[in-house]
Amino acid sequence: MDEVSGFKLILDRYNGVTIDSLPFIEDKTSFENNLLFLIQHLQNDKRKLLWISFSLENAHLIEIASKQEFTFHNCGDNYVMMVKKLTPNPIIPTAPTHTLGVGVVVINENKEILLIKERFSNIGYKLPGGHIDLGEKIETAVCREVLEETGIIVEFESVITLSSFHPHQFGKGNIYILCKANPLSDTINIQDTDEILEAKWMNVDEFLADVNTFEYVKEIIQSSFSTHGLKHKELEFFKNLDIECELFFPN
Repeated sequence: MDEVSGFKLILDRYNGVTIDSLPFIEDKTSFENNLLFLIQHLQNDKRKLLWISFSLENAHLIEIASKQEFTFHNCGDNYVMMVKKLTPNPIIPTAPTHTLGVGVVVINENKEILLIKERFSNIGYKLPGGHIDLGEKIETAVCREVLEETGIIVEFESVITLSSFHPHQFGKGNIYILCKANPLSDTINIQDTDEILEAKWMNVDEFLADVNTFEYVKEIIQSSFSTHGLKHKELEFFKNLDIECELFFPN
């Protein structure tokens, strides 16, 4: 789309409009007047939604957008995205509803399982794992989390199962992806000492027989024995798309 009232605009396939890269604006009155003109212009063009991303330096403009019935949609470390309905009942894409995490079953050739104990938790020994970072692949998160929490280098093998929990952090849901990885080293050397109190290898049968081991964790480990899981696979079609993707299929 063309520039309107000083705003550079991007039209999406749902007939919504996003203000592209809003620069720092000091004059609140000027911003409000230009925004009102833009809203009227887009309504005359029968557009459905108007999106604005406010950086921290433009946080003083959020009050103005709120007065024009913009609502919060999603946010990151240094921005908040707001949206305004330009028609009565437009379809608004869903904001992120879940965090993603991985748990990892690592068993060595001596039939010992890799376990950690967190510094700020009283649940005892558990599988290594943690949050998947923004833009991070599952396979990468598996290897990174195990290395940070135990110092063990692993090679991703498969996705075993997954679980969904709600509520989790900040009222969102959580999808917990349980994976299997093979150890390429065996010496414990915790890197994330702020979070991890202890890491060790334990005989897997002993861990499964321990009355303090959660039934949920036992099911995960036993599933890793009984299934080959979902293996990573590449398809030619997705290689031609400008996106990062991971595909997992039954072996």
